[in-house]
Amino acid sequence: MKGIQQAVVQVVGGLNTLMALAGFASGGLLLWFHVNLLHNFIHLVMGLVGLWAGFAQKGKYAQDYNLWLGATYLMIVVLSVIAPQAMMNLLAINQADNVLHLTMGVVLAAVGFYGVEKR
Repeated sequence: MKGIQQAVVQVVGGLNTLMALAGFASGGLLLWFHVNLLHNFIHLVMGLVGLWAGFAQKGKYAQDYNLWLGATYLMIVVLSVIAPQAMMNLLAINQADNVLHLTMGVVLAAVGFYGVEKR
């Protein structure tokens, strides 16, 4: 169980870190995703925390990271639906981001909840 949690955290942490670095270099548009300095910084922090959670103490915090990041992504989607202009102005979140965040939120929350009763 911990192996799945740990592997997901390591992949997601690594991808978030790489995407943040690419976002800093992109100048505002990364593929279909709008980015800005705050958006990139948040992804960098999430990525580095994910890498720590995935590798520190044999992945002891991997499941917690999956649960919290999944819930956070879902909350961002809800906020983007309620106040799309505010989220665009603050974090440069567009529809492509919403689809990605919804997908990541559902997957990470599901992975995080998988095996909760076995703690």
